[in-house]
Amino acid sequence: MSNTVRNNHTSSRSIQRKPTAHKNIGYCFLIIVICLFIAILTHKLMAQPEQAHASDGGTTVYKSIVIKEQDSLWSLAKEYGRGNFGGTKHYIAMLRKVNHLENNTIHAGESIIVPIHISSVH
Repeated sequence: MSNTVRNNHTSSRSIQRKPTAHKNIGYCFLIIVICLFIAILTHKLMAQPEQAHASDGGTTVYKSIVIKEQDSLWSLAKEYGRGNFGGTKHYIAMLRKVNHLENNTIHAGESIIVPIHISSVH
């Protein structure tokens, strides 16, 4: 008998295989799809709002103005909405959407985009 002890059982470590080309292509495809989804979502969020068309055939243009001390969304709606956007509340909702406002608070000195109705000339 020999004093040498042999260890014939396999190691408890698991053998790791390198990723195959198919697996790498799958990961690349997934990353590309996620990037495209993020790009499309970002474009939708940053895109200009759809132009509104009034019943008189006019259109809507967008103008950037600087908010004055006495301005509020309500006063801007009265000044620029002029009944062509479905009422004051609808115009305020449009202002909030166009300017990505979380509430009705605006501050003097900041810029805001206001939709303005242009009637068609016949």
